[in-house]
Amino acid sequence: MKEFVLTNDAIKMLLERPPNLSTLIVEKGHVQRFAESIGDDNPVYFDIEYAKSLGYKNIIAPPTFLRCMDPAPPNPSELIQLENILDGGSEWEYIMNVFVGDTITSSTIIKSVTQRNTKVGTSVFVIGQTSYSNQDNVLIATQKFTYIKY
Repeated sequence: MKEFVLTNDAIKMLLERPPNLSTLIVEKGHVQRFAESIGDDNPVYFDIEYAKSLGYKNIIAPPTFLRCMDPAPPNPSELIQLENILDGGSEWEYIMNVFVGDTITSSTIIKSVTQRNTKVGTSVFVIGQTSYSNQDNVLIATQKFTYIKY
């Protein structure tokens, strides 16, 4: 197999690429199944009257609910030759609650790309950021992530 080389022009194209957008309408059943799947039986995820008694306008979603929006990192064509992918971790900032009935839009960009020689051969480290906004275009969360293609 020919050695993979990521050129400066390819890196520039990756960094200048428009954001990947995704939209999700938050449904009650989806929130409840997610809460059940993570073993969280907090009534604020299931009972609208309970949520309202705490001052919320509707049932809220667990903070990690946003993780189900974009399960796969961007896989640009420039990196397709590298067949394997490793999750290098992520860091979340939660700003506002997600409510049943919200329409959430995620916008993912690549912030940096670095090529390195590792024990498994050529590896490309991609650092990106996803911003999550609600239907009022209010930022509700951000996720900074790293993945490694090799």
